[in-house]
Amino acid sequence: MKDFITIVQSVSFLNLDLLTVGITIAAIGLLGFVIYISKPRSTTNIAFLCFSAVTILWSFFNYASYQVTDPTITLWLLRIVILLGLWHSFTFFTFLFVFPYDRKKMPVWYTYGVIPWVSIISVLTLSPYIFSGLETGAQGATPKAIVEHGIIFFIATAFTLVIASFYFLIKRIRKVSREERKPFILILTGALITFALLFTFNLVLPAVFNVV
Repeated sequence: MKDFITIVQSVSFLNLDLLTVGITIAAIGLLGFVIYISKPRSTTNIAFLCFSAVTILWSFFNYASYQVTDPTITLWLLRIVILLGLWHSFTFFTFLFVFPYDRKKMPVWYTYGVIPWVSIISVLTLSPYIFSGLETGAQGATPKAIVEHGIIFFIATAFTLVIASFYFLIKRIRKVSREERKPFILILTGALITFALLFTFNLVLPAVFNVV
């Protein structure tokens, strides 16, 4: 009887977890698509669509990473999760940098500095220099990634991109009139809450304290 209750609880949790991820992905995808088709040639809308797409992929692979049991697949899924986490920060940075312009020419430092650097760190995330393997504990326990020193480059890059994003947004808020600030303030508030939670539960706890 106890075994049956345990199985039912596990299935219920799995279904709830899957439902939550599904709703989140659907909502983000719908929002990104609706905003994009409202003005397809807008630089801001294109940037937000890219941000939404990366967020969807990140959510999917993050969910998949703790559903599989094969150690090799789990390790590669975790590497893909951290890769997408980097591009999540990058696309967020790009979105806030071009927001709210319909046309925005990207500067030289973005094209020849930020993009190449993010590309290099992307390759690093898939190497053993960040996650070298999995550390298995007691039977039935969730395997933990073995974190290497390369994680410093990932954290520094992702953190810098997010801080720079808020810098550009706040700088833009200070330039507009009070009547025009409402959409900027809403984005700033939502982004602060979102990234505070993301960095705490998806980066700091798993990567630094190995809590999953």
